[in-house]
Amino acid sequence: MDQPRLTVLAERLGRQPDELRRLLDKVGRLGWLVRVSNSYYALPEAVAELARIADAVAREHPEGLLTVGRFRETAGIGRNLTMPLLEFFDGRGFTVRIEAGRRIRADWRVLAPIELA
Repeated sequence: MDQPRLTVLAERLGRQPDELRRLLDKVGRLGWLVRVSNSYYALPEAVAELARIADAVAREHPEGLLTVGRFRETAGIGRNLTMPLLEFFDGRGFTVRIEAGRRIRADWRVLAPIELA
């Protein structure tokens, strides 16, 4: 599920990154893409699946922690996407960053606009 950076997509399509970002943001307003960061976009279903994986990883940890390394390994995504994605989750209220890692918010179903059925 690793996504290419916006600059890589733009290069492949022969477009400027800012031009492509405007187009992808329009597609996002239609609900077809999620802007994870300035450099990454993903399908809503992919973001929801990654959130499910994050929840499962946290549940496997004895203290309920979501660690960067374990999430990255389990999700099969690169480090460059892992951090923006976790920050996206933090910003949506799905996760809370603490000193030892992250915790999935107990009330995330109410807070996060990510369908995780």
